[in-house]
Amino acid sequence: MISDRLKSFAKDRTVLLVDDDQSILHLFQRIFSRVFKEIHLAEDGEEGVEIFRQRQPDLIVSDIVMPNMDGLKMTELIRAEKRGVKIIIITAHDDQQNLEILENREIPFLVKPVDREDLWEMIEKVMMGESDS
Repeated sequence: MISDRLKSFAKDRTVLLVDDDQSILHLFQRIFSRVFKEIHLAEDGEEGVEIFRQRQPDLIVSDIVMPNMDGLKMTELIRAEKRGVKIIIITAHDDQQNLEILENREIPFLVKPVDREDLWEMIEKVMMGESDS
C-alpha cells in the first residue's frame, strides 16, 4: 500500500524508468503513474543518461543488465553530473559481484521479482531521505 505521506510527497515529482524489457517498463509506468506527476521511459543506460540530462527527474529506477550501457555505468555517469540524485536499481540478477558493487556504491536495490509493498517502501525511504543503503 502506498502511504499517504509518499503520495503527498511524490505528486509533484518525476521519475525516470530504465529497462530494456518493454513489458516491465509499461507495468512500472502504470504503477508509478498513480503517484508521480511525470514518468519518463528509457530502454537502456544511454537513453537513460540522455533523458536524465533533459528532464532532471527526482528519482531513477533502473535495471542493471541492458544493451548499449548497463545500469551501473549509467548510475556512475549520472552521479558524476549530479551527486545526490535518487536512484534505485531493480535487477533480476542476484549475481553476487553486481550486488557487492551496488552495496559499495551505496545504491539501493531490489531483486526481481519485486513485491509492490517492498518497492513502495524503498521508494519512500530513498525519496524522503531515510535510505540507509
